[in-house]
Amino acid sequence: MEEVALSRRGKLDTFTISRAVPPGSIMQAPYAIARILLPERVLITTVLASCELEALDIGMEMELVIEKVMEDEEGNEVMAFKFKPV
Repeated sequence: MEEVALSRRGKLDTFTISRAVPPGSIMQAPYAIARILLPERVLITTVLASCELEALDIGMEMELVIEKVMEDEEGNEVMAFKFKPV
């Protein structure tokens, strides 16, 4: 195995909008779960950053963002990667 740098941009391959939140989740409905196709032919499954859900369209350009999703019990920021429309 080797470490390989991947692109920070890709295209929206498919998505679904979740209107329910699993017990214990930090998500707030509704939110989009998507698969992003990178130029390296790698598929990334991710939650999309805040965006207009009605405006999502297969094939649209997406870019990687890092967002704070919560703070742990010690007050440390917990960060996660997401994608958002360009």
